[in-house]
Amino acid sequence: MGVSRVSGASPGAGSFAAAEPDASPRTGTSDAQGAAPEPRDSPQNAADSADAREPADAGSSALANEAGTPADESKETNDANEANEANKTDRPVQSTASQLQASRREDDVVPAATPPLPRADVQAGSLPSSAAATEDAHSRVERGACQGTPSTDIFRERRGGDRLRARAADCVKFDQADYRKKCGYPETGACDGIVLEAMRRVDRSAERPDRTLFSEVQGMRLDADADSNSPAHRDFCEHVDNFQTNAYRLGFSHYTPLVPNNLRARYAAPSDRLRAMRDDFALLQPADMAYLQIGMEAFGTLQERGHALLVQRGESDSWTIFDPNNGAFRYGSRIEMQRSLEGYLDVAFSGTEWRASPVQMQVYSRHGLDGSAPAPVLASRPGTPGSNPPESDYDYQLYADTALRPYPLTPAAIFEGARQPLAGVDRNEALASYALRMVGDYGMPDFRDALEPLDPRALDQARRLQLLDTLRRQHGSTPMASSVDVARFIRHAGDSAIGSADQLINDLATQFGSSYFADSATRGSRNTMVVIDLARQTPPADGSASGFARSDPLLIRRITPGNDYRTDRYELLAPDYGVFDYADFEHMSSAVRRAFLSGRHTEGGVRGAATTWYAENAGDTPAGQAALSNPHDTLNLSFPVVPVADLPPPVATAVNPPSGAYPHADFKRAGERTPRNAEPDFLFRPSTLTPLEMSTEGGFHVLATSLKDVNLVTHDFDVGSGKRDLDSAGYLATFANPGVALDRLKRLGRSGFVYVISPGPNLVDVNATLGRHASAPDNREFAAMGTIDSTQVIGWWETKDGVMSDFKDNPAYRWDVYGAQRTAGAQPQLARFPMNSKAWQEPAYQPFVVPVVRDGKVVGHAPKDNPNFLQANFYGDALQRLDDASRRQAAHEEYRGPMTLHAYGGGVDHPAILYADASDNVYVNWTYRASTQYPGNIKRFVMGSDGRFHYPRDWNKTLRVGSDGYVYVGAVPSSPSLNGVFRHDNGRLVHAEDGKYLTVGHTVYVPFVTTAFEGARSTWKLTGEGGVPVTPPASNRNSYSYARDTGTSEELYRFDQRPESLLPPGTTHFVTHIPTLGIKGKFLDWMNHRHRDLPATIDWLERNNAAFLFRDGFYAFGVGDNMLEVRTLGGRRAYWIVRDPKTGSIAELPQTHIASNYSVRADVWEGIEARARLRERLRSILSN
Repeated sequence: MGVSRVSGASPGAGSFAAAEPDASPRTGTSDAQGAAPEPRDSPQNAADSADAREPADAGSSALANEAGTPADESKETNDANEANEANKTDRPVQSTASQLQASRREDDVVPAATPPLPRADVQAGSLPSSAAATEDAHSRVERGACQGTPSTDIFRERRGGDRLRARAADCVKFDQADYRKKCGYPETGACDGIVLEAMRRVDRSAERPDRTLFSEVQGMRLDADADSNSPAHRDFCEHVDNFQTNAYRLGFSHYTPLVPNNLRARYAAPSDRLRAMRDDFALLQPADMAYLQIGMEAFGTLQERGHALLVQRGESDSWTIFDPNNGAFRYGSRIEMQRSLEGYLDVAFSGTEWRASPVQMQVYSRHGLDGSAPAPVLASRPGTPGSNPPESDYDYQLYADTALRPYPLTPAAIFEGARQPLAGVDRNEALASYALRMVGDYGMPDFRDALEPLDPRALDQARRLQLLDTLRRQHGSTPMASSVDVARFIRHAGDSAIGSADQLINDLATQFGSSYFADSATRGSRNTMVVIDLARQTPPADGSASGFARSDPLLIRRITPGNDYRTDRYELLAPDYGVFDYADFEHMSSAVRRAFLSGRHTEGGVRGAATTWYAENAGDTPAGQAALSNPHDTLNLSFPVVPVADLPPPVATAVNPPSGAYPHADFKRAGERTPRNAEPDFLFRPSTLTPLEMSTEGGFHVLATSLKDVNLVTHDFDVGSGKRDLDSAGYLATFANPGVALDRLKRLGRSGFVYVISPGPNLVDVNATLGRHASAPDNREFAAMGTIDSTQVIGWWETKDGVMSDFKDNPAYRWDVYGAQRTAGAQPQLARFPMNSKAWQEPAYQPFVVPVVRDGKVVGHAPKDNPNFLQANFYGDALQRLDDASRRQAAHEEYRGPMTLHAYGGGVDHPAILYADASDNVYVNWTYRASTQYPGNIKRFVMGSDGRFHYPRDWNKTLRVGSDGYVYVGAVPSSPSLNGVFRHDNGRLVHAEDGKYLTVGHTVYVPFVTTAFEGARSTWKLTGEGGVPVTPPASNRNSYSYARDTGTSEELYRFDQRPESLLPPGTTHFVTHIPTLGIKGKFLDWMNHRHRDLPATIDWLERNNAAFLFRDGFYAFGVGDNMLEVRTLGGRRAYWIVRDPKTGSIAELPQTHIASNYSVRADVWEGIEARARLRERLRSILSN
């Protein structure tokens, strides 16, 4: 592969070691003389330090037994040593200072008894004792909870807080990471600055016996937690910053700094430095302080980076340790304090190559010197002892400690030298998505093999750069890894509201220990891969409450699936840190738990998680009645509605921008009103695509989605769980509420666009379809399957840094096609719940499934029809409708734009038009007359869905007919009325209220209506833009007032616009013939054949979820296995017939009144039959 792997390699950018993995524990390098160091806990070292240190929580017997000493004897020896240590405290004050001063000779170096040793306390692949698989800090015996935090609160891992608290009588928590962003501390930390600020406060209050280091830390925490603009908080941050950068020098009023003990220079061995530190502690008097600068020792070298602590002795031999990473801890004796401190040094920053060790110690005496000048205060060393180990290294170890083979990598190294710009690309998500695709689409054996070709040290650099280009292109279509669909897996919803480590581990155990049953599966598919989105606590940059924290993906794969998930091997990809292999579930889940509890601490930590699961595709036979199609078939079918260059502007463009979280913007099409309140007139879509990019790409698309992955339930989970992705599982998100769209835009970035989308037949009402199973009903999402054409976009607002621009119209918007379209509403057949979901038993979904029976027991429900066909058919049907509408507009039919009404049939010998002057008087006059051309005249009118001619820019003004028969301009009637409603009939304009013809007078200029058709005077030519002859819509909301037996005028108009809107529950489409009957026509004709092949008819309709349409406005559908029901298009039951399954006898239940004077429009009937032909073609294609 060109890159070797190594265990325990440093995770720095581009740092790849050149050795093969080794499962053995890390050992130290040789010293300067070439001698190999002994293990840290060897008998030699244990003997050297037995009187100086004892590991906290381990006990003296453990240390003694390792050294070959009986436990009881060791205990007695240590007790005696501790007694001797305690006796050292009662000494004269002046003697203490003098002894400390005299001992500080910088050239007095004590040789090392043994070479300094690296840490070897955590073996690769083992669970470290300091961070076991449970949240175990609170399993220890606690002597007191820290003030201001619950007793179960966990300190940051690898910062030693649990060791400091284990023996403490009392504590107050303080962690500099909590205030890093608030105070603007550097990433390297402000340990020294915080310690010096604590010392300043102790000195300032020294004359008050009740004020100690412990109480001053309490005060510091209050100031740090205060409002950012408060004087106390600003003062605290300013002092810390200036002490840390040495801008301030600390001076004392009540304390005297003694000569520092340069432990690093004087003592080469760590044990000797610890012994000297203990000796200095023994000389402290009440109220004295000791300032400790801690270094990081690694492989025999004391690194110039580390930490700072402060220790104070109190009255009656009480002691306090202040650690800026954990807080202040109070102890009852010096021995307890020393054990805690040394235990802290054992585990602080453990798991890395560093071992904490004291570098310098300076005592500050409350009791002064014998005439000697005070020593200078130790200066902080920013970037050296004042800095912590890099947080990235710390997080890396969270994953590496329990891994068999850590493979470190960083996005910075991988993307180095990429040929295409990566601005705006989330590199972690891009890397995770790429690895997921390589494994799921191309069969790579593991994440490591998938990513090695991207390594900057890969041998084939040309291929590496090519793969980076591929990665960038792929990432643009799916910004989040957890929304990536792959060929060999079935992606499905997990848990979107994980709030604790326990909840996360339980989800991993439950899903890895079970199988997923897809909607048509007869057997389960193993869950072998998961994407965990770890949400950060990072607050929004602008401080707004509605901002959204970024999430980081973790990919986990079960690489050796067996009968027990607990003993299987796992691999984990954390893109910022590397790929890690684990021996079993326990080791993997331990790493995940610690990442949840302690990861990303510099950014506020992890606030929650969501899981998205991948089940290995079993290649199963269907459980339902239909065969499955090729899983690689996609939605890539398109009848694009192309822009029209000379299309006039839409009738209404007044769209108001949203404001606030949920604005009450009134977006209405020029006064159009619909009685279906749930049906939106406009939809809103947030996006970072610019209008130019959107137009170049032809809109928004997810056409490459495999049909097996088109899943509304999964898409709803993706959007509802708060992901940044709005496009997933074959759907594109739009929202009925503009405030939701604006809110979601904040998740995508500070700048972007809110696009206004016209409804279309491929838009599914998510709430209406999924009902109580919708994950976020407040979103009011309408999901577009497959595509949103650029010509469907009405316009947009641009937002930059939260500021919204004026609304801009889309010049390519095809209002003539989309202006009359509605959404598809509820489509329960598209839900795709899992086979074993109880949702299928609900009435809305039952008609689309059949029971799955095993061993005589119903174990679930599977679709009656091929679920892939159902998705393709819905999408193809929607495209067919749009294509039909586009073709009608190209033929200038169903025209809804501004029209000119030409009198006398529009002949060139009679160039006269109907117009209204500025005073709203209506005339017909010759076009060459000056009065016809006056400014302010209205010469074009728009026929609305009510069948009236409206002013294009004042919808409430319309042509009306007075009681005298003359035409005038009036308001739209507020009550039901046919006045002013006209029907276009082969050049005639027939007034619906009285059936009279619009006519031009012989001697008057005002048009009127006549009972008789007056030839040319009653003939009209309607033209659109450029004088092209057009035909207005064939029906309107007032067209069918005569057909009350069939349905209301509104219902029948809806049927013309979208026949499926009047389907009965449990059906998806109308048919005009049934193979078993071979008849079509009127309901009364069918009555003569009603008993023929009744069981076969019911079975066919039930199996196909279809309703048989009669030309006279009735339809029939099956109810159960033995009943056929007939209804009018308005839904009124007209007739039903029941067959006794045992005897075969027939019972008829007709209504008393069956009549109809309605007939389905020819073009509507033909559209239903055309879509039926398309349905059969699709079924044939998918079955081959």
